[in-house]
Amino acid sequence: MFTRKCDNCNSSSILKWEYDDSQQLLQITFVSRKGDPAIYNYYGVPSEVIDGLENAESVGKYFIANIKSAYTIESGKCERVLYYNE
Repeated sequence: MFTRKCDNCNSSSILKWEYDDSQQLLQITFVSRKGDPAIYNYYGVPSEVIDGLENAESVGKYFIANIKSAYTIESGKCERVLYYNE
């Protein structure tokens, strides 16, 4: 169950994010070039990183600087879950 979230992130690349503290799971819904949002799960994200995401002036820039490389590429545990309207 997601315990923290941002439903309107005011970002050109991120529609929303949700976080489950107990699983350290961050789920991000991205804008897709095809027009349909894409949902990705990032595992092992500590709550301190989410604190920063919540307080970031730019959600997209914070994601690129603090989450994308650390949890997608390095851990290799990013999963593309689904596309809406598929």
